[in-house]
Amino acid sequence: MSSVAELLGPLNTDSDTSDPQTPESNGSIRSLNDTPSVIKTGTLAFATGSQAIEPEKQTHAKMGKTLFNEVESARFDDVPMLLENKLSDDVLSRGLGSAKYPNDEDAAANFSTTAKDILKKLSTTRPIKVGKFNKKKGTWRSWPDKTQDTPVCEYLNTIGDLVRDIYDIPEAQNGSRRFSDMFKSKEPVNSRVNALRKPDGVVLDQEIVDAVHNGSYTGAWSDIHAILQFKESYTIPKRHTDTYKQVLDCAHLIFCSQLNRRFVLGVTLMGHIMTFYVFDRSGALCSEKFNIMKNPEKLVRVVVGLLFSDRIDLGYDITMKIKHTIEEGTTTKSKGRILFNGKWHTIIEILHVELSVRGRGTTCFLVKHKGKLCVIKDSWVDESRTDLEHDVLKEVSDVKGVPEIIAYEDVKVRRAKNDMGKDTKDGGEEDAEEDAEEEEDAEEDAEEDMQEDDEEDVEEDEEEVEEERKIIEVVKEGVNDTTSTDRRGLTEGEYLMDEEKQKKFERAETRAHRRIMMTPYGKPLESFTSLVELLQAIKSIIKTIEDLNDKDVLHRDISIRNLVLALTDLEDPESDLRGYLIDFDYAIFCKPENGKLRDLAKGRRTGTLPFMALDMMVTENDNNVPHSYYHDLESVFYVLCWICTTQEGPNSTRRSPDFNFSGSDVAEWAGYGTDAPDIELTRRAKEATVQNALNFEARVLRKFAPYFKPLHSCLKSMRKVLIFVGNDTEVIGEEDAQSNDPKKVLQDWKADNVGKQLPIPIPMLANIPPDQREPKDVFKSLYRIIDDTVKRLVEPPTPSTGAISVPEGAGDTDAVESSPQEIAQTENINVMDRRKALREQNIVEDQRKKEPPVVRRSERLASQRDASVASTSATRVGSLAPSSTGTKNSNSRVGTKKSLAKK
Repeated sequence: MSSVAELLGPLNTDSDTSDPQTPESNGSIRSLNDTPSVIKTGTLAFATGSQAIEPEKQTHAKMGKTLFNEVESARFDDVPMLLENKLSDDVLSRGLGSAKYPNDEDAAANFSTTAKDILKKLSTTRPIKVGKFNKKKGTWRSWPDKTQDTPVCEYLNTIGDLVRDIYDIPEAQNGSRRFSDMFKSKEPVNSRVNALRKPDGVVLDQEIVDAVHNGSYTGAWSDIHAILQFKESYTIPKRHTDTYKQVLDCAHLIFCSQLNRRFVLGVTLMGHIMTFYVFDRSGALCSEKFNIMKNPEKLVRVVVGLLFSDRIDLGYDITMKIKHTIEEGTTTKSKGRILFNGKWHTIIEILHVELSVRGRGTTCFLVKHKGKLCVIKDSWVDESRTDLEHDVLKEVSDVKGVPEIIAYEDVKVRRAKNDMGKDTKDGGEEDAEEDAEEEEDAEEDAEEDMQEDDEEDVEEDEEEVEEERKIIEVVKEGVNDTTSTDRRGLTEGEYLMDEEKQKKFERAETRAHRRIMMTPYGKPLESFTSLVELLQAIKSIIKTIEDLNDKDVLHRDISIRNLVLALTDLEDPESDLRGYLIDFDYAIFCKPENGKLRDLAKGRRTGTLPFMALDMMVTENDNNVPHSYYHDLESVFYVLCWICTTQEGPNSTRRSPDFNFSGSDVAEWAGYGTDAPDIELTRRAKEATVQNALNFEARVLRKFAPYFKPLHSCLKSMRKVLIFVGNDTEVIGEEDAQSNDPKKVLQDWKADNVGKQLPIPIPMLANIPPDQREPKDVFKSLYRIIDDTVKRLVEPPTPSTGAISVPEGAGDTDAVESSPQEIAQTENINVMDRRKALREQNIVEDQRKKEPPVVRRSERLASQRDASVASTSATRVGSLAPSSTGTKNSNSRVGTKKSLAKK
């Protein structure tokens, strides 16, 4: 039976389960490593990549600038005692204790030491061994003459080996780690991001090092515990920033590859000057710089901490397990588990991964709960946000087209010794009552799910069951997981006495780790099978926005990744598909409280760049326009333009190779082709293409794929309603437009046509500023535009060019594809189970065979496309399960071709 110390230390879990193939072996299918990440700057998320077009390559310059901008406003330098707090004596004692007594839990728990004591054992007046500290000279014996990767990593390992000897730690102990320079000439694989980075040094498990050296395995980003970057000199100022950016890039790639990361540790060594870093979802913390010769105790803390700390102290979330074992250069079939409300759930599929450092870091998982498929959304929520997603979803539970929330929780982490008797937030008694209720619910769920697990034939050995039980015990007594813990040091002492640091601290957000379980599940909006289905989905989404507005709720992040297709009647597999609106992370209750508008969160984001309304793209200090329902509608308009530009036709069909998306005006909406998208320049580019009717037709409509030509007039009319220009003389005449109040003109028209059931002339409505219109008039006009288009619509032929987008690994447990804009860092996107989709398809086919032949032929073509989608197209979590353009990992898939063949 394993001890808690063993469980938290050498446990061989990993977040990346895709085959670590070399880039050369990817074949003709686009690799997941070719997909760009979503980039956030301040309150915005920029998307850089789409499933229907070729992704933009993330160069070092582009990735470095965008990441730097994303984190910079929340980076704190010279944080007092950061190293001593993060790799404290308690952390060192816990790690060394579990390594020294792997089979004796009590002895491991009682073991105690300090960095000072370890240095004392490593120090001598006349050191003979390399790795010892010379007290007389104040230097480490035989320290490398140059700060280069190989000699430094070897020296740090020598210190680690001496510590093992001092404390009689077995060399062959499972889970032991080494510093390694193995990636100095060949980058790790499986980063999920189309970017190459070769870290100077890394911390790896000994078994990984051995497997790579004997050629049986290719090292991956999922294997890396910590990052090191080296420079020979500290005297060149520019290198300080460059080295930091390199560590930040590597931290980003680790977050993208390891789904169970709470934070990432990094170190830079320039000459003899070392800096320690903590990267988390709130930004970056940097320690005070120190000289390893003058401060040898700090170097001991770094070496022992990175080599011996358990997985919690290294930044892993032990409530999430995705295992893999090394076998002939690849990974074996994986099996994941996630702890939610006191019960372990088997991960059926990883649906979405948000590719970023600072931000929500959303990951979505498909699981089964009480016999039905559900989505667990794991994310880091801005603690200053008052309107939480689960609260909003509860409030709008009766609105059609939004996810149904089943349960939610604050993720717990082991309580540190200095937290004993403390709570992470005020209201301890109230929290205790909530915890008790959640625990009771979890016990009931566990009993109901026991039979479910038996039916699934879940095979777990006794050791794994015991490990999971101990993890439950660890977190049960834990505290809420939050990034504020590591920022306590900023509020102590004189650090915030500096006015600039104080302002920066007040602007930066802290984030709480939370999970939500939701239903139903669906598939990407891009997988529509006909223009009618697309328009009906858009209409149902607009209806959802109207119903939300009636309840004073705004979504505020409409994007391609937050709109999905699912059954209208979840209990009827033969019902039509409708559009669902998912990911309510940025939703707010817009009804004023006590006569004042509700405060927005510090880390607020007003949308995903390509789909943001023009008003919301104005520089924040100059923008006095509050977010409103018509801004969400404007985003829907941009989504429709995006689909028509990036796809060749239905079923997520790739755009023809002849089309250069990066050269299109729509690509500029996403900041495509720039190292660091500028929000103001992007706004101007979008404004130039949509505010002028002639420009819109020449620069947007004419770039649509031919399949979408029947939608030109529809989008022209929608543009008139949603993009305010004013002074449209088409209906009311130039003289009236100049002399009369547009709102009065409409009121007079209504008075003259009472009882006639006439639709409001669109130009008349377009002349009224959006904030002065009656919402019902706007919604009715949009419904009429769509209905009129559907009535006269003739479905065009399915495009012969292009190919269904199927990313490499499309069926691996964590297969996720980013998109031309990894746009959508939103969060899940519900996923349709393959078997269910195929079963429904067979039912539809049987019904169609009974219909008149003249109808059958055209619909049979659509059926074939449906079947193709059922076996190859991406599906999203929507809860449907949300997504993130990304960056929410964008197109997750269920099942591989092999698995379908077996079925």
